[in-house]
Amino acid sequence: MRRDTLSGFLFILVGDKNDDFNDEIIELGLDKLKFDTNSIPSSDLVKLDRYKFLTKDYFKKKYFSADYLFKWDDEIGNSFGICKNEVYNYLRKGQCLVCSLDFNVVRAFVNNRQVPKKNYILINVSSGGKIPSGFDEYSFDLISNDVSEIKAFILRHL
Repeated sequence: MRRDTLSGFLFILVGDKNDDFNDEIIELGLDKLKFDTNSIPSSDLVKLDRYKFLTKDYFKKKYFSADYLFKWDDEIGNSFGICKNEVYNYLRKGQCLVCSLDFNVVRAFVNNRQVPKKNYILINVSSGGKIPSGFDEYSFDLISNDVSEIKAFILRHL
């Protein structure tokens, strides 16, 4: 899979308020990145419209053999992830995606370097612009929790 053919952007909202802006940012014409999960599809998770529900066996098989960008487990043992091919298919077509992640998952994503920096944009949306250990102010393309500022920033990249 050639990385030099990617022309879209992956906008990653990072921080404690990351889910607050998803719907307003999607209105700009971005596609929402949906993560795979092996958790039980509760009404709250289904309502979020952020997940594709897989059986535990299928998830384990897919993420054991596939090249993934994100993969993490929650505190009760549910797993979440997204495969590289799914994201690359959007980026190769010049499409833009948005997703919300916490700092620990983003740190692993940045360190695995499977998406070229020219194709992802990190936006720190945490209250007060909190910068956790392992990051500095230069790690983020934008630090703001003002949704109008975030939308204007994203529009400049579309």
